Amino acid sequence: MATATIHICDVCGKEDKMKMEYILKVCKSSGEVAREMDLCLSCCENLEKVISGGIPRPAAKAPAEKKSPRNINLVKDVFRPLVKQVNVKKEELKGRQRRRLHAFFLESWLTELLMDALEGSPLKPQICHKGPEITFSDGSELKLKGSSSFELDWIIKEGAIKHNVPVLFLCNGSDKGKIGQLKARPEVTLLAHEYFNDGEDDWICGLMDVA
Repeated sequence: MATATIHICDVCGKEDKMKMEYILKVCKSSGEVAREMDLCLSCCENLEKVISGGIPRPAAKAPAEKKSPRNINLVKDVFRPLVKQVNVKKEELKGRQRRRLHAFFLESWLTELLMDALEGSPLKPQICHKGPEITFSDGSELKLKGSSSFELDWIIKEGAIKHNVPVLFLCNGSDKGKIGQLKARPEVTLLAHEYFNDGEDDWICGLMDVA
């Protein structure tokens, strides 16, 4: 059986992924070696600071930028018009749930319906190809997420938390217990949701925001 040696720095406790072996010998006044310590590359390069001040600390992260307050009501101005459009076009999803569609398809379908639903609206939605998919005239942003299995971490962590914006989602709606699990998540707040059936399968369209 093959084995691998993991080098752990005795100073900062981190694994030395570069597999560099540096050894700090701590000696007594007599010259006798009292202790040997494995060092990672970072601690070795900062040896003087390690000896005088202890473990080098990472620079403090800049505080997250606070977003400006929204001037739109996402439920009334965005979600409700979209749901009306979804109910008109829902048969386009027939048979697709069983094919375990890639999230990109569901998100693209949702984007198209949202743009149609808000055509001519003073919100003036714009499609972005980086970060949140939709921006509005007041600077608000909206992330769209789709999941044929209603994967909660996918829409919460990769959507709302990662981008720090509200998320409009379209997911498999067959498991009615999933919405309760979403409501119980402390990271987000469910603003609205609605179930619909495409003639064969149940879906859920919802809107949530960062708590």
